[in-house]
Amino acid sequence: RIHLLWGENDQIFKLEVARQMKEELGDNATIEGIEKAGHLVHLERPRVYN
Repeated sequence: RIHLLWGENDQIFKLEVARQMKEELGDNATIEGIEKAGHLVHLERPRVYN
């Protein structure tokens, strides 16, 4: 199982790219958008990330 985390304010890794990755990875992949986060979700929203 693959879980893609996406910062909703990410200016580097746009949502369209995440959707394409999910499609290529198949049914075992999911996407979760993280509010108030950009490209560095783990640094910007560590409590949400963990």
